[in-house]
Amino acid sequence: MGRIDKGRKWLRLQRLSTGQYATNCYLLTCPQTHRAMLVDPGGDPEAVLALCQGVRVARILLTHGHFDHLLALGPVRAALGAPVGAHPADADAFGIEADFDLRDGMMLGVGRRRVRIVHIPGHTPGSVALRFDRQAIVGDAVFPGGPGHTESPESLATLLLSLQRTVFTWPDDTTLYPGHGEPTTVGAERPAFQAFLARPRPTSLCGDVTWQPARPPLARRTEPFIESVIREMTRLGDEAGAINLSQGLPDFDPPAEVVEAALISLREGHHQYTFTWGALDFRQAVAEKCRAYNHIPADPETMVTITCGVSEAVVASIFALTDPGDEVVILEPWYENYVPACILAGVTPRFVPLREPNYTFDPEELRSAFGSRTRLVLVNTPHNPTGRVFTREELSLIADLCQAFNVVAVTDEIYEHILYDGREHISIGSLPGMADRTVTCSGLGKTYAVTGWRVGWAVAAPRLTALIRKVHDYLTICAPAPFQRAGLAALRLPEAYYRRMRAEYAARRAILLEGLDWAGLPYREPEGAYYVMADIAPLGWHDDRAFAEHLAREVGVAVVPGSSFYHGLGKGTTRVRFNFAKRRETLKEAVRRLRRLRPV
Repeated sequence: MGRIDKGRKWLRLQRLSTGQYATNCYLLTCPQTHRAMLVDPGGDPEAVLALCQGVRVARILLTHGHFDHLLALGPVRAALGAPVGAHPADADAFGIEADFDLRDGMMLGVGRRRVRIVHIPGHTPGSVALRFDRQAIVGDAVFPGGPGHTESPESLATLLLSLQRTVFTWPDDTTLYPGHGEPTTVGAERPAFQAFLARPRPTSLCGDVTWQPARPPLARRTEPFIESVIREMTRLGDEAGAINLSQGLPDFDPPAEVVEAALISLREGHHQYTFTWGALDFRQAVAEKCRAYNHIPADPETMVTITCGVSEAVVASIFALTDPGDEVVILEPWYENYVPACILAGVTPRFVPLREPNYTFDPEELRSAFGSRTRLVLVNTPHNPTGRVFTREELSLIADLCQAFNVVAVTDEIYEHILYDGREHISIGSLPGMADRTVTCSGLGKTYAVTGWRVGWAVAAPRLTALIRKVHDYLTICAPAPFQRAGLAALRLPEAYYRRMRAEYAARRAILLEGLDWAGLPYREPEGAYYVMADIAPLGWHDDRAFAEHLAREVGVAVVPGSSFYHGLGKGTTRVRFNFAKRRETLKEAVRRLRRLRPV
């Protein structure tokens, strides 16, 4: 957010990072009239249009003509019906069909407020900034630590002269909002800029330049995402003394025979690396389990890779099976690790919404997400955070598209044994035509309450496994040796263990759902896994993060804001996720605390 004055004096500024290139889109809104100006639509039309909800966008402005700032322009322009303004030098150079020209010194109204157009050529011939309220949206003209990219030494000279005559004549407390990354201020950049101008520099200098080239640059690949909200809520809950119903951490012990197997393994000296893709006897046990339970034929020598949990199995699969610029289809809401993994791999997520109230996907929306650049689809069932168990019919639709578009399905089946009301877990890899194009990922953590042991597996056809093993080797070398030995004991537990486990989780589910009913928080009853997505709107809350902080600090129960499972602004903001992988007495105490909730 930009600066918002209680006297409603300032324009309201909102920033949205969009697309593969983390391009910043900005929305300037007059707080009195709710008229707005959209700057640089970026690369995610759905998220941009969500950002614009509740305001009337009168104009769309382009700071310059590079494609990453324009990817969403067509659909956004059509949906909003707003005229588009660009500097004529860039409109001509980049073939932009602008409705009006942006000229240096031009004043444009935003409701009762005004912004000034400032021409800053160099990055492109027609680059402009928008200046208002001691703030400026500067596009790619200047960033924290340096100027924007230039194609020639002459362009760099032009840009430096432009910045001297414009940006660095402004007051030090002027905030600069760039086209990518975080804002800075004139004062923060001025000393390094002046030092840069005073130093001799090569006559051939251009490209990506920093004010202080000797300073080691920081990678920008992590800018599009933040730290795990789930782990953040766990820390907040600990600080507040709240019951942790946020992170999927059981507060009860694993099966005694599994713990004893781990102790025996430690005493017997299994402290060193195993074979990179896992101890053979454990791979054999995983292969047998896949054949018997998942109905997937698996050769332990060529198809099973033991990983450091399911998260590593999924990440290794994404890195092994995609190239930068490829696309991955993800059902939304999604477990929060998926999208950062895609960004780190340089691939673009394509989201398919699970529509409420039943969290089902529209077959046409699913079909439209697949294209020539699609390489993977991530399938999580039972589903976190909604608790859906996808049916054979739903998975068959995904399987048909995988075969039609030559796409590999990477599954997250970590909750495969946690099912309710007689539901059946279906592995998409068991469906016709999918054995050679599925990576089936699961692990010990959830089924046996050993989330900290970090033992999982990826089962795939030999041609896929060979690639995944390369990435796995250099990511982690091998999974923890003593816990692979304990995993043997876990996979040999009798069917009675799974029946008792499901019955116990069903009882825990009933305790939490009764508490949510009493608290007035509607939900969809989970079919599997151990999470519930609850609706906070009936209590008058429309900010999931504020509600989660209130619940932890004032009520004593920690949950996860629903928006952390969605991309873009405005999604999931009336939902929070509860976890019921707790002892019954823990859940009963949490329910007792929930009775403190009152409508706002």
